[in-house]
Amino acid sequence: MPSSTRAGVRSSDTDAQAQAHAHAHAHATRLARLPVPQHWVVLSINAGLFALLLGFIVKLVPAIAAAELDLVAVASSSRSAPADAIASAIATIFEPLGNVLIVACLFVFLLIRRAPVNAFAVCFVVMVGWLAAQAVKLTVARPRPPVDALDHALLVKAGDTSFPSGHTTFVAALSIGLILLATKRRRLVAVLMSVLVVLVAVSRVYTGAHYAGDVVGGVLMALAAGLAAAGIWNAYGIRVLGLLPFLGRIGPLEPYGDDRPDVQRSTFIPPARR
Repeated sequence: MPSSTRAGVRSSDTDAQAQAHAHAHAHATRLARLPVPQHWVVLSINAGLFALLLGFIVKLVPAIAAAELDLVAVASSSRSAPADAIASAIATIFEPLGNVLIVACLFVFLLIRRAPVNAFAVCFVVMVGWLAAQAVKLTVARPRPPVDALDHALLVKAGDTSFPSGHTTFVAALSIGLILLATKRRRLVAVLMSVLVVLVAVSRVYTGAHYAGDVVGGVLMALAAGLAAAGIWNAYGIRVLGLLPFLGRIGPLEPYGDDRPDVQRSTFIPPARR
């Protein structure tokens, strides 16, 4: 083979490897900047305040509280074996320990995929959404549906606050994170996760653990906190990761093509092809 031909083949291979590296880099840092509206601060604050206001309304307005309790009583009395099994599984899987394990598994999975930026971005959005709900629970302090009014309830939790539903908030926040993470099948992920959110919300009323207003508040809190988390991530996320240069050994830390001087360059080198 002539030397000029060999040189051309080597150049073509080099270009292909460079393009593959660029594609991997861009994919691993897709979530370096999350999509948020221009006025995300105002929108997230208003949404959070609306959710908080809803919590106090459903707690303090007697007519609404009575109507919600009637709905819980009807839902919890319409039991069947398959519905009981599904509701019990949801209650167990999305308990606090299960939520932590889910987020941890997602985080480790993305690190294994050499995408620390995506790992931190998604898990930050999910955890902020879930933890915000815990703060609102303490603020509103709405009691759970009373045990003596639910003769047929599957699971009745006493001595705990009710608004918003932690199960529903977590699944809604997880849905936001997975939709952001999805690429080619984002619509499918959005549909499937929306169905899961509805299923979890209905199951929490069905078991007698929550009022309807609690699960609605959970979705609202996930949206408000998720929006706030995305805006905060855009402002500080990459800068904070730049202070942890050891993460660069796992995967790229800076967005592809980003030449900003305030961003710590990673030392990531893609594995050699065998």
